[in-house]
Amino acid sequence: MLKRQFVTKPHLIFSLLLTSIVFTFTSHAAVIPAEIDITGNVSFSVADSVPFSGTGSQSATMSQILAGAATATTIADVTPTGDNPLGVVSPDRFTDTGDGLGLVANVNGEAGDIAELFVFDFSFDLANTSATDEFKVYFELSFSNYAKADGSDTYAWSELNLYDSLLSELFFSDLISDTLFGDNANGVDLGSFGVELTDSGTFLFDFTLAAGASTSFSAVMKIEGGDFSRLGTFNADAMLNINILDVEKLTSTPPPPTNDVPAPSAAYLLLIALFGFVCSSRKSRVA
Repeated sequence: MLKRQFVTKPHLIFSLLLTSIVFTFTSHAAVIPAEIDITGNVSFSVADSVPFSGTGSQSATMSQILAGAATATTIADVTPTGDNPLGVVSPDRFTDTGDGLGLVANVNGEAGDIAELFVFDFSFDLANTSATDEFKVYFELSFSNYAKADGSDTYAWSELNLYDSLLSELFFSDLISDTLFGDNANGVDLGSFGVELTDSGTFLFDFTLAAGASTSFSAVMKIEGGDFSRLGTFNADAMLNINILDVEKLTSTPPPPTNDVPAPSAAYLLLIALFGFVCSSRKSRVA
């Protein structure tokens, strides 16, 4: 059901991350069956995020793809420009495979700057309105994660998490570059201090919806950083896209019963004609 793929690649600078938010799945888009309602949104958590302190910056772009068309909201420090949350809510729905939501975010600073907490949330709801048929919905999560700190007491932290409806963790990417307490990648202490850390790839997941069933899932992005030595720098970048890959109908509804008398087949009509011809020939011979 769940498949995780990691691809290690060099650090993507933030400008490239911003351009990657416009997804490229729509060239093979197909219409999602009318019985499947998928809604969702990505939001900047104003309540949980803290304004940047210092001369550096924290910024982000949230994006929605609906029927191949992109809509974006930008965040500068803790001020969003555009819809927040950004997404599709009932009675509207995502209409095509390739539709989805995305986010790129960055914090960077130096000389005593602090990015205390920069937080974003994803939320998806799925419902099968069919009274008879079962469907399977496939998703792809694509991500890129980066953290780098230098100085005597500096850190950069970026974390991505995906949860099912019961808040069980399905996926995570967690990077901490720390010059004082040491580096950690996805729960593993690396024994290094302030090295450049990268993590990127795709994670495939799916949900099976029985007739009349519904479910949901969510994701969170958190980024932090700080230079307490006033002599270092920190940088953390993260990208997270969640797209609808495919919707598969697992059952088929049988045709309704009919009371009409079925029309005779061509072979049956031919047999009748031949039988009539034989009978006619015998009568002619008797006469």
